[in-house]
Amino acid sequence: MLDYQKILEYQHLFDKFHTIKAAIYSFNLASKKVFVTHGVEEIFGCPKDAFDRKYWKKMIHPEDKDKVLRWEKQLSSGKEPTYIQYRIVRGEDEVRWVEDHLSPVENLFGEPEELLGLLIDITDKKVAEQQIEYMAYHDSLTGLPNRNMFNEYSRKALARCKRKGLYLALLFLDLDNFKLINDNFGHTFGDQVLAQLAERLNQCVRDGDIVARVGGDEFIILLEDTDREKTEQIVLRILSNLAVPYKVEDQRLMITASVGISLFPDHGSDIETLKKNADEAMYCSKNRGCNLYSFYND
Repeated sequence: MLDYQKILEYQHLFDKFHTIKAAIYSFNLASKKVFVTHGVEEIFGCPKDAFDRKYWKKMIHPEDKDKVLRWEKQLSSGKEPTYIQYRIVRGEDEVRWVEDHLSPVENLFGEPEELLGLLIDITDKKVAEQQIEYMAYHDSLTGLPNRNMFNEYSRKALARCKRKGLYLALLFLDLDNFKLINDNFGHTFGDQVLAQLAERLNQCVRDGDIVARVGGDEFIILLEDTDREKTEQIVLRILSNLAVPYKVEDQRLMITASVGISLFPDHGSDIETLKKNADEAMYCSKNRGCNLYSFYND
């Protein structure tokens, strides 16, 4: 039989550490009765006496419910102790993460009789993990994808285009004489300009396209399912929008960019080749002047 006094002792131990939001529970497989410690009130936001299996199932996030119930069913069949992480929804839309440790407890005949569980609120941990992941894949100044995300996304996009027989365009964009802005107004001023410019770039592309910042004033844009004519239209829109005067700290200034373009499959069959050729085309644009674009090998 399950020692409920021991369960209460464990909960008392957890109560001493206010940084740990945890609850211990048991579920009798025959009677379907649930026993919980009062830690469940802080995690689920409901009175201890109101918490039962029906309430628990209702609280599980819709996208996680199937995997959680499958996991519990496996344990009820006598599987080894394990744990799962899933989301619950409190109130109207408050999403929290829990880690659920569950162990089957056997009777004298070696058959599963009860499930003994430990619920831990890991929301803060998950938020921290998501922030770290976001920082690993996004530029801290503009919020745009960074080189890491671009490399991952571009490989998948290229594979899709190869599989479906579609064109893909890679644009390498470099701002013209942006160093003069930093030299004359300072890097804080220049950062504000870059943040505005990033918003404009995002407004110029289609859903499913990706704009990434890969250097101080360098950006890469990937256009999937496109052709030369569609790509040219988007590039012209980008150059036109970027050339609209910027207002920062009561200053108005003009910024232009040079763009190089490579197309799959015409100018390369892998991302590295496409990037190299787009970069070469961008320098051709700069050599011709400012606010211009060039296709590779044109």
